Amino acid sequence: MTAARDYQVFARRFRPATFAEVVGQEVVTRTLANAVASGRLAQAYLFAGPRGVGKTSVARILAKALNCAHGPTITPCGSCDNCLTIAAGNDTDVLEIDGASHGLVEDIRRLNERIRFAPAHSRYKVYIIDEVHSISGQAFNALLKTLEEPPDHTLFVFATTRIDKVPETIASRCQRFIFRRVRTADIEAKLARIAAAEGITADAKALNLIARRASGSMRDAESLFDQVIAFAGDHLTARDVERTLGLVAAEAVEALLAAVLAGDGAAALRAVDELAREGADLTQASHQAVEYLRDLLVLAAAPEDADLVDVSGEELEKERTLAALHSPSVLMNLISVFLDAAGPMARVFPPRLVLEYAALKAARIRNLLPVEELLAACEGAEFPPRPSAAVPAAAASPAVAPAAEPVTALAATWQKILAQLAKADRVLHAHVSRARPIECADGVLRIGFPDASRASAGKADEPKRRAVLEKVAGEVLGEEVKVRVEVEEGAGPAAPPDGDLFGASSPASEIKKKFGGEVVEEK
Repeated sequence: MTAARDYQVFARRFRPATFAEVVGQEVVTRTLANAVASGRLAQAYLFAGPRGVGKTSVARILAKALNCAHGPTITPCGSCDNCLTIAAGNDTDVLEIDGASHGLVEDIRRLNERIRFAPAHSRYKVYIIDEVHSISGQAFNALLKTLEEPPDHTLFVFATTRIDKVPETIASRCQRFIFRRVRTADIEAKLARIAAAEGITADAKALNLIARRASGSMRDAESLFDQVIAFAGDHLTARDVERTLGLVAAEAVEALLAAVLAGDGAAALRAVDELAREGADLTQASHQAVEYLRDLLVLAAAPEDADLVDVSGEELEKERTLAALHSPSVLMNLISVFLDAAGPMARVFPPRLVLEYAALKAARIRNLLPVEELLAACEGAEFPPRPSAAVPAAAASPAVAPAAEPVTALAATWQKILAQLAKADRVLHAHVSRARPIECADGVLRIGFPDASRASAGKADEPKRRAVLEKVAGEVLGEEVKVRVEVEEGAGPAAPPDGDLFGASSPASEIKKKFGGEVVEEK
């Protein structure tokens, strides 16, 4: 004995009934509502966009708006016979056809025959063909003539997730509407309205997790909401959502990334071990790590544009504070590491091994500095230290130090300019720090580069870079300053020939010079 299934899933029960109830497609609904109100209707519409964003729902609303007993109207009543049968999907004048299963030329020929007959009880016969891109080429050809000159009482609505597969001969005969993915905030708001209507309490973070998992699909979000409620009952927490949808606890992912961002490989390994002990999906943990790092990257690069991330309140402030501690370049490198851990490697090797490798590599990367910062930090130091040619290193006395050169006012000012320049433009600073101040008089600052740094001199003398240097120098000196770049003949070895991969201005050359490196192979 089977009981009647009275329960309707949220995606059906809370399906929008009017243009105003459609979430996230304001441009589409406003245009269609104006067309209905003014009577400026096209013979065919093409709705394109991702799954679950409202294409078929809007097609039904359009059919109700045209055939409502009180219409045509942009606010169909929803209670007349036409509105009720259209909403139920069994109106004889509003036919919903699945293009994937009715896409043969014979199907379209039968449809062409039926089009000739007037509506049975409505103003318009509306043909809604879903997944229209699945129709065969011959079937499309059979539809062309009818689509171009349909009877006055007939209107077509085509829906597709693959507009690129719809022939241009068909698309050009339709008004095209592009449906967008629904914003996370709009999905959260709709889920909150459903919860209120159902007497369900749900944490804001729980709704946010569901909305983010839906990836812009309102229908997917409502289905996930149904699933979580079946597990958790009338009160939803973020942990309920994580357990139901197979997500890794946010706190565990954050603990892993806290260790990585601190450069602590041992702590990162312990965090992976804790995830494994809890039975978490380690590949999913990599996915969530990427999503979290993506938020940090956005907030690091655009700290004032909080609407670019799908978090709010305390969570947003926590991420914003953390993002301020790390440069975008470091976060980009970390994302790359965890993307690898969530990719093909995770399907070939044990997930734990992959995540441990990623965590250790990411922690190591976090401890590395960009080349420009490294060079700026090491400016003036010699690595490795080289002993005097006259005195063996072992015999050098630590108690004897060379006499310090007196610091002139110009030299002190130059150090201030370099310090300021390091904040404004690190790459330019790496070039200019190779120069020495010659003279500052009559509003002109002369700086000299040795022969070996001709390339750096050329870079510093480029108009845009020189303008930056002049601005910084002016701020330090408190007056407008022009910079004159000079090369001091005989001050060093000749510069490498043009086109040399390890030219004087390249990072490789800088590393070679600072750390006493040797070129093994050029690539």
